[in-house]
Amino acid sequence: MKTHIPCALAVVIGLSAMGANAQYCGQEVGQGVPDSSFNALFTQDGPGLANEPSGSAGWTGGDSTYSRALPDGRTLFFFSDSFLASSPVPNGATVDPQTRVRTNPIFQGHNSIVVLNKDGSLTTLYGGDALNPSSLFVPANSSDVLWMGDSVVLQTSPSVYQLKLFLLEFNSSTYAYVGSSLATLSLPDLSVQSVQPLSIPGTVEWGSSILQQGFTLYVYGMEDLGTGKYPHVAKLSAKNIANPSAWQFWNGTAWVSGATSSARIIDAPDSISNEYNVNQIHAANGNSFVLTTMDTSVPFGTWQNIVFYFACAPQGPWSAKQVVYATPETGQPDQPGAGTLLVYNPHAHFEFTSNGAVLISYDLNTTQGNDLVYADNYRPKFIRVPITGLKP
Repeated sequence: MKTHIPCALAVVIGLSAMGANAQYCGQEVGQGVPDSSFNALFTQDGPGLANEPSGSAGWTGGDSTYSRALPDGRTLFFFSDSFLASSPVPNGATVDPQTRVRTNPIFQGHNSIVVLNKDGSLTTLYGGDALNPSSLFVPANSSDVLWMGDSVVLQTSPSVYQLKLFLLEFNSSTYAYVGSSLATLSLPDLSVQSVQPLSIPGTVEWGSSILQQGFTLYVYGMEDLGTGKYPHVAKLSAKNIANPSAWQFWNGTAWVSGATSSARIIDAPDSISNEYNVNQIHAANGNSFVLTTMDTSVPFGTWQNIVFYFACAPQGPWSAKQVVYATPETGQPDQPGAGTLLVYNPHAHFEFTSNGAVLISYDLNTTQGNDLVYADNYRPKFIRVPITGLKP
């Protein structure tokens, strides 16, 4: 069992195959500590309890935990597989507030959105109705599931905004990647306007992260070989987000046309998580880009280290990985059940930067499916990681 690395500040440096003269725009970072406020916020028991109103189905657990701030001050949290408790009759996965045991431990949806309102309350967006909640997004092929990717808010006219959200489709039996789609939601009402399949050649799973730089977007993808997981990146005009034929892909030395020319931006022996984030930050050591992920170069089930990579450009080259937190739950008994805990898919939430520290979530799951009856075996946990001189 790995232990926590002692809390210390370290300037990130590193060498790569591109040579010792490569620049990395490293930052001084400390070790992460749990964030009690956000851990409490996402300890939800169902409609009419804690922060969720009655009269509508409510989220009680899930994974992925992407987020996106909206222009009106609300923040969206995007979950893939989700427990959704029904209202007013608890047909779904309501949780006993004392024991944190679910009354009906089944998934009600493969995706949902939780809105963090400005007053601190939560509202869940889902499909179906309050008595029988289901996935917000449903694939045309009933044998598949749609899981969440990253999102971006785009301004379409002086006072009109839309949310663009990547959805990644997988076969529900084999978990083979089928393709990516782009959902459009209107703002501020968050109604689903369309879901458009994207035709992108190759096997890279596009939509793992989005970085916005003015009118330019960088869309990141995942090459998942099972034994190794490697990120890729495309560059595009925001107006072409739904037109992959107009995207350019980083081939290791230049931006080129054609998705099959895409190259890994982090390669073996490193391996990262399927979901990750790339953000630009402004801190004491200047501007840089940070890729937040998990070290998956060790066997599944032992994933523990949340890591940062730094770079001077969205495509890299990237620094050596910097461990910022070792998750204490990894491999621990999923008390009071019979399985052990799994940890995966950390996400950075820079919209909640406070006192020079960035908020990061990671997902908990269990090796024993029956133990999902215990709500705290399947939920996000939150930490804060300090970066010296980090600006909001």
